[in-house]
Amino acid sequence: MRDGRIMIELHHNTIKGVTPEMLNWWFGVYATQKIRICEQVFDAYLIWHPQDNVGLSVLRGDLKEPLRVGDVLAVRRYFARDLAFKSYERFHVMQRDAEAFAVKVHRFGMQMAIARWEFQATQDGTDVVMRTEVGVENGLVKVIMNNFILPMVVDMKLLDAWLQYSVEEIGNFEFFLPALYAKRDQGAVIDLSDELGQRSCDL
Repeated sequence: MRDGRIMIELHHNTIKGVTPEMLNWWFGVYATQKIRICEQVFDAYLIWHPQDNVGLSVLRGDLKEPLRVGDVLAVRRYFARDLAFKSYERFHVMQRDAEAFAVKVHRFGMQMAIARWEFQATQDGTDVVMRTEVGVENGLVKVIMNNFILPMVVDMKLLDAWLQYSVEEIGNFEFFLPALYAKRDQGAVIDLSDELGQRSCDL
């Protein structure tokens, strides 16, 4: 970008069978929702991307209510299943509705990144566009941070691993979200054992 910030825009393939309303619901509960599979209970966040997602918790917000603007999450991931690509971030929720889910990331007391997932309904499902801005938007240190420090600290291998993770994560919605949403009335723990089939439960 003109001020030195990095803009990343990723257009995902259509998520078939998934609606924007499902995505809005998911991002409202994904920090606290549990899923039962074959008598075992898992955090929904781990089911979303079992290889890379490590943990998700609410640092600020009402655990009994869906996430809303102003809530803060602690997010832990290992991109590409590699400990060298460890990521621990605090997400400050900026938007959550049927149009988009957006968060900002603070470091050193400054807003360092904004990530936005935008939803557009299609005939077959939903198109998702992820837009991420990395860098400082305002303040006296903006020029130094964006033009000198940011280029030195951005790890291109980590960036590639994160982009691959993002593609996999959004693509995974097709395999569990429609079934999960259909059973949302079950509450805090939703049983998806039937969707796996008896053979999976017998393994």
